Amino acid sequence: MSAKNTVTKGLTLIFSLGICLLVGSLVSYQSLPGAVAWYTNPQLLKAAFSLPLDVITWIWLASFVLMGLTLYVIIRTGIRKNDVAPGFLFFAFQILLLAGWSYSLFYMQSVFLAFIAIIAAWTAILCAIIQIFRFSVIGGMPLIPCFLWVCYLVYFTYGIMVLNNLLFKI
Repeated sequence: MSAKNTVTKGLTLIFSLGICLLVGSLVSYQSLPGAVAWYTNPQLLKAAFSLPLDVITWIWLASFVLMGLTLYVIIRTGIRKNDVAPGFLFFAFQILLLAGWSYSLFYMQSVFLAFIAIIAAWTAILCAIIQIFRFSVIGGMPLIPCFLWVCYLVYFTYGIMVLNNLLFKI
């Protein structure tokens, strides 16, 4: 392996992680100030197994790092290849939907919109995993813990929506 190839791989990894962490940081920066007051409000009913906000923050950080690893594999494989392009599109779409979930739930405090966003993100991440597995099992593996996290977020969001009678309230 040449030094140039090693540098290129390293820069691609830094770029991939940076992009995903930047998305996470932007959403966190926008949502976190209102999230603390809203989420810790004792009048907000939460489902059993609801996690503290600081735990949620750490899991999000780990999720965006894992997404960065998947993005690295996508870029290194070649985004324009037949199997890779749809995987990249599903991947990008799921990140946007996850950002939309966080923004809807914690900034807008619209649990119903957040629920729609997380269901769409669940679908997009499942499609991304399936499509990425077509060209790289290793590239799709980091998305499996993210998918499990999104499964939890579906439960979490649905619990808040139902327990607080917020069904169809935008």
